[in-house]
Amino acid sequence: MIWGTTWLALKAQAGVVDPSVSIAYRFLIGSCLFFILHYIRTQKFLPKLPKRMHLMVFFQGIFMFGLAYEPFFPASKYMASGLLAVIFSAIALPNIFLGALFFKTPIRPQVILGSLLGIAGVVATFWKDVETLDIADNAVYGILLGLTGTLLASFGQIIATKVSRSGVRVTDSAPYAMLYGALFMLIYCIAKGETITIDWSISYVAPTLYLGVMGSFIAFWAYLTLIGRIGPGRAAYVLVATPIIALCISSIYEGYTWTITTFIGMSLVIAGNVLVLRGKT
Repeated sequence: MIWGTTWLALKAQAGVVDPSVSIAYRFLIGSCLFFILHYIRTQKFLPKLPKRMHLMVFFQGIFMFGLAYEPFFPASKYMASGLLAVIFSAIALPNIFLGALFFKTPIRPQVILGSLLGIAGVVATFWKDVETLDIADNAVYGILLGLTGTLLASFGQIIATKVSRSGVRVTDSAPYAMLYGALFMLIYCIAKGETITIDWSISYVAPTLYLGVMGSFIAFWAYLTLIGRIGPGRAAYVLVATPIIALCISSIYEGYTWTITTFIGMSLVIAGNVLVLRGKT
């Protein structure tokens, strides 16, 4: 539900601050909240994380809370946001196969079928954008960028699974991972010549706080916990359902009109969800 509404905050953020810098701010807020939570619980400032895990958590942060977002900004110049939602919803598939590669997790036909149904549902929901795709208009470049971002996110989630299965709690790994990701993005922005600035207007600060508190601290806490419990393949179905929730919100706040393909898409996503969640962990 939270990630289905974060697109409103992302739209509200657009302005003078570079999107990559905004990503860093978002995860700095999330990281700080995790550190504060740890202090409230233990009266200690830093969560105890084994030294050998820091490198793994470092790469989790770079992929999951940094690089995965970067390709989607230029990709949005070449295609509609609905197509980006379709591409990112396919993350369930690399998660399934990478999980099998790195964790020897059985590839269950039921989970693959459920994921394919969900992706087909997202395609049906955004069929208008798919139908108007113009390959001649640099769309292939946009698709490749979107797929790159999706694959980077998948690698981040696989690393997060490894961290969780090593016995490290989300509340001990997430503050470091988000901090590493945010600092990496700031260094990356400086390297590409972007100015590190901030817009103190309420129209920027409010959505940034929402993304940091709800979209990062709360939502990723839940999602990383889910990954640890049921694995990256089945957990990724959340990202199939998210654009459908976003459309429900859009119909309320932006007057989005539902069509027959929207209802077909919703039905396919629900059917896929039933198959995925009925599969064994």
